[in-house]
Amino acid sequence: MHLSQVIARLRQRRRILGLGSIFRWAITEAWFRSARTLTRPAWAFARWRRGDVLEELPGRDPERLRDLLAAEGISAEPISIDVDGYRDYIAAAGYPSHCYGPESSPTAVFHEKTLEHYAAFQLLDLAPGEVYMDVASNLSPVPEIAERQYGCTSLRQDLQYPKGVRGSTVGSSASTIPLPSDSVDAISLHCAFEHFEGFEDSAFIREAERLLRPGGRLVILPLYLAEQHTVVTSRLVGGPSLDDPNADLRLRVRRRESTFSRFYHPRQLAERVLAASGLQHRVFFIENPEAVGPRCYLKFALLLERPADSSTRAGQVASRRKTASISPSRPR
Repeated sequence: MHLSQVIARLRQRRRILGLGSIFRWAITEAWFRSARTLTRPAWAFARWRRGDVLEELPGRDPERLRDLLAAEGISAEPISIDVDGYRDYIAAAGYPSHCYGPESSPTAVFHEKTLEHYAAFQLLDLAPGEVYMDVASNLSPVPEIAERQYGCTSLRQDLQYPKGVRGSTVGSSASTIPLPSDSVDAISLHCAFEHFEGFEDSAFIREAERLLRPGGRLVILPLYLAEQHTVVTSRLVGGPSLDDPNADLRLRVRRRESTFSRFYHPRQLAERVLAASGLQHRVFFIENPEAVGPRCYLKFALLLERPADSSTRAGQVASRRKTASISPSRPR
């Protein structure tokens, strides 16, 4: 990363978290980077309880996963990305230059991350005046983009932030967010939900149900699915204490980025997530993420909605249920 990009990220972190948090983050980041460098030659996956080495994660074939979802009574609705709409979104969003690497770089994650944001906004269908919260936001530019693009009021939540509500910043666990009930219209998580340890995933879904107003929406993407319910932790910072008792497969990898992640078998998705609340659910299968970029892997997304209590909002929800593609929002 270029020095100017590092400085820009530090300034953004200071604005969001404060100077003391910057210092703690810098020390932690330096330690993790050193540890990662020392262990980089041995990035193989290995089971916790046996020594055999695995070359890759368990099966994640989309068509097979759609069959497994169907076996649990979950329909995966096929939708396609409106590539022109995505490009228009990028042109208008104004992403900072330090975010996700240069768009033209073959190793950058720019297209995948911005595709997640674009898809989330389209599925949430934000409207002016609504309250939108980005959960596990860290330094994401998404809250500011939502305010500029859709005229909503944005909140950002993360465990790393100072505890409590400070303006638009909420520091807390995702399962105990210190906001009033029925106070939020829309919530998004981008590459975050799979990292919720233990039973935090189910607890967060119940918390989201409390926070959402009638007609409110929650989108989780990517929705990480696998043919075996799998937990991945890091040999550097993870361990059996992060276990999921329902896991069919437990992997440990020598990377600090994989502190904890979970790949849901559709049965566990139904039991741990969909049954955790009274929210209505829709699972989407994205047919063409590679049309945005060759490194894009967004294949599944989950939309949860709190039932509306008025005919007007119910009509809006019913309108969204007819969506067959992710396309530009209606003119405001």
